[in-house]
Amino acid sequence: KIAQAYEHEVNNRLTRFASLIEPILVLVLSVIVGAILLTVMLPLIEIMSSIG
Repeated sequence: KIAQAYEHEVNNRLTRFASLIEPILVLVLSVIVGAILLTVMLPLIEIMSSIG
């Protein structure tokens, strides 16, 4: 009985932890992708503006 109660508690905590981590992970990955895009696009925009 006690083992089942603890197992249920652990499963609940893991589910809550996973549901909290997902949006944070998406946000972090979005920032990383945005930074990579900026480092690629800014030099291209500068080159295009100096040519045109």
